[in-house]
Amino acid sequence: MSDSDSKVLSTPDPFPAKVSEIPSQPGAFRRFFRQLWRLIKIVLVLAILVGIGIAIYYGWPIVKERYLDPIASNS
Repeated sequence: MSDSDSKVLSTPDPFPAKVSEIPSQPGAFRRFFRQLWRLIKIVLVLAILVGIGIAIYYGWPIVKERYLDPIASNS
């Protein structure tokens, strides 16, 4: 074999050059906005749960008055 053939058949470098280093931790602004978004999601879930609780609290007497009491009085 000639010298040029050995270069073509050689194995690739097992440790290629790094293209760019990825930082191990996100930046301060990214962490801040991630925590802010987490807080917003928690507040939204709590607001939805409170809304459901208020609807049940104020809605149950209306349901009882309009639908259940007439059934009881007509039976």
